[in-house]
Amino acid sequence: MGELEGKLKKALKSREDRTILRRLPTGTGSLIDFCSNDYLSLASNSHLRSRFLKELGKHKKILGSGGSRLLTDIPGHEALETRLTSFFNAPAALLFNSGFDANAGFFAAVPQAGDVILYDEYIHASVHDGMRSSRARDSAWPFKHNSLASLEHLLRTIIEDRAGVRKGENSVFVAVESLYSMDGDFAPLGEIVSLLDRALPYRNHHLVVDEAHATGLYGENGRGIVSMLGLETRVTARLHTFGKALAGSGAVILTSPLILDYLVNYARPFIYTTALNHASVIGIGCSFDMLEEDAGKELSAQLAYICAHFLRVLQSYLRTSSGSWIYLPEMLWTPENDVASPIIPLITRYPRPLAAYLQKLGFLTRPITYPTVPKGMDRIRICLHAGNTIEGVDGLLAGIMAWADTQRRAESPNVSSKL
Repeated sequence: MGELEGKLKKALKSREDRTILRRLPTGTGSLIDFCSNDYLSLASNSHLRSRFLKELGKHKKILGSGGSRLLTDIPGHEALETRLTSFFNAPAALLFNSGFDANAGFFAAVPQAGDVILYDEYIHASVHDGMRSSRARDSAWPFKHNSLASLEHLLRTIIEDRAGVRKGENSVFVAVESLYSMDGDFAPLGEIVSLLDRALPYRNHHLVVDEAHATGLYGENGRGIVSMLGLETRVTARLHTFGKALAGSGAVILTSPLILDYLVNYARPFIYTTALNHASVIGIGCSFDMLEEDAGKELSAQLAYICAHFLRVLQSYLRTSSGSWIYLPEMLWTPENDVASPIIPLITRYPRPLAAYLQKLGFLTRPITYPTVPKGMDRIRICLHAGNTIEGVDGLLAGIMAWADTQRRAESPNVSSKL
């Protein structure tokens, strides 16, 4: 243990020296939440809580699940998959214990030898883990974030270099997120679909869309951005998670019956794990009940209003302030089709001091640094919620602006003394 202990301590000390050591948060329960992914505030919704407790009382089995789906007949899971197939207008649905498991399982299992995987450079870590175990792991390449030109260049290179792709004998998988978790921007899904159709006339392309952060927020009754754009039949697989806006746990992959059968046989995160417990499945059903009712629409509308208000006030401040203590990524100055995002990254060289300042004011925010985001792109990631009040949002905005103004004034004498 001595030698191993020394290596582990050295690695952790290196991260601590670079101020990138991760620690579990504590003692922030009394702060106003601008950090979690509970976008619709369903985790604290009294109507959902009451519905969930009532449904629990109707079921004999609420604890555990009994084991793997391959060993235990669990009617509740199958019933939920049937419901999700219909709700999302999908050919088939398969539950996973988490979005991470679903992405890792899909990309490790489905791409075959000779296939190619192209992925947005900001794709989630779970996709990377899946690709590392894939038969196509040596043929996986990133394209620049949300860049159609970069994706097209890669496609041209692959078509020129690989006869199997050119002839339609091998497949090209393209991995994107509909709403990116760290940047709060949207993938140009319609343009990507058109590009793939033009570049690969044999239709040997497979677009895989992670809708984890869009589920419940966009499209009719929260069906997501793929549904909102009418692209359900143009996407090979969609991932929706239940642990963010829906206040549950687990995830579902929507895909063809053939790929579903293949995942059941080859996706290790599905096969070798205990299935979601009965209570989780019941809770997921209750969350979808909320989405299909007026309550879900009202929460989505309230969230959209809060997001637009936050961005409008912050943009107004940044237009008139000088200095570079905080700034918004370019894409948040020109929102796609005026669709508001609940994820707003404040790029700053000093994310930890800003987060600490805001927490002292009563606002829960977190610094996001390398290696979670690229070097030089440290930030505070603001997550807005339907349950946030305008007064709370304005208080957060005032805190952000006061911090930036204080830093700028402190910097000014130093600048003057050098002139």
